[in-house]
Amino acid sequence: MSRTIAEAIRAEGEVQGMVLALQQVLLSQFALRYGELTAATEQRIRGTIDFAQLSAWSQRFVTADSLAEVMAAPPAPAPAKSTRSRRRRA
Repeated sequence: MSRTIAEAIRAEGEVQGMVLALQQVLLSQFALRYGELTAATEQRIRGTIDFAQLSAWSQRFVTADSLAEVMAAPPAPAPAKSTRSRRRRA
């Protein structure tokens, strides 16, 4: 079943609202734990509209010892191992 334009707009607005709310929570939590944030850090958080990235910062905040650790890029994922089996020729 297809969504109406109004439903699509409403859904997009809900996502934007969740992003804005998470940005505000992060700004508040970071300031409480790490002190006054730099303008660059505040701008980076406010400029991030990717909910997955904001969520990742939120999760790292729980265990990180510093703001730099929270905001650091996550390590690159390990390359996937091949699931193809190799046949030996007789």
